[in-house]
Order: sequence, then C-alpha cells, then structure tokens
Amino acid sequence: MAIKDVEAAIKHGIKVMDEHWDLVCGHETYTRYTIIDPIIWALGWKTHEPNECGVECQRGQQGRVDYALFDRDGKHVILIEAKRLDRNSANFEEQLAGYARGIGNGIGVLTDGQMWHLYDLGKRGRFANKHMETVDIYNDSSRQAARALNQALSKRIWW
Repeated sequence: MAIKDVEAAIKHGIKVMDEHWDLVCGHETYTRYTIIDPIIWALGWKTHEPNECGVECQRGQQGRVDYALFDRDGKHVILIEAKRLDRNSANFEEQLAGYARGIGNGIGVLTDGQMWHLYDLGKRGRFANKHMETVDIYNDSSRQAARALNQALSKRIWW
C-alpha cells in the first residue's frame, strides 16, 4: 500500500473522532474497528488472514495481545495493544512489555487510535527505554503521521 493510503486512513480516523467521539471513547471495539483496523489495512496488513495476523493472540503466560502481525516465517514482528480512544494508552506499557517477552526483533505498539506509541523490541534494556516515538494522528499533520507509521509498521518492511 502507498503512503497516500495510510494518510487517507488517518484522515478517516480523524473524521470518526470528530463526528463520533463519545461513541468511540466508550468502547475499545469501536476504536479498533473504526480507527485502528483501517490504518493497519492501509499499512498493507490483512487482519483477516491468519498467516499475517493473529487477533487476540495468546502470548505465553502474559495473556492475549490485540494484534500480532507475522513475517513470512510466522514469527511475531509487530505486536499492537489497543485501548479505547482517550484511554491514555501509554499507561499500559507494562502490559505490552509482558506480551513482547521473547521477541528479539520487531515493533511494539500501544495505541488508543489517536496516539501510537512505538517501541523497538530489538533494543536491549528496560522496556521504557525501547520507546522510539509517539505519533499523534489527530494533532500531527496527516502526512507526517502517515510517514512515521509507514516507516515503522508497513508490511513491505516486515513481510
């Protein structure tokens, strides 16, 4: 998928936030279906293909991560933990850290749809030190946000 597709998905997410804030804030599923999923799809990932994506994917004793994206060999390369809009997803860093144990390479993402906190899972040390950047799709320019997400999460990079 092209960066213009990611930018269009971001603009759609902004429209959803503007028009349906109360509904989307009320439930993680709405946030996922209306904001997060379209961005993942625009990045080239097919969440409906089991060889590319595990949804509510078991990660050992730690529990179930919302999305696990796989490379061609079936290895986890991107883990995405989703929260409902306006939930301050950064507060769930330890939850994502648990899911990421044992992954030596890849990206971890905490998102409430608006804020996308990106973590380099290949970096050594405390999980908080793995933080790469935060992308705010609502307040950053759509183009800037699309570039940042595309650079880290595009299927072309990992597949």
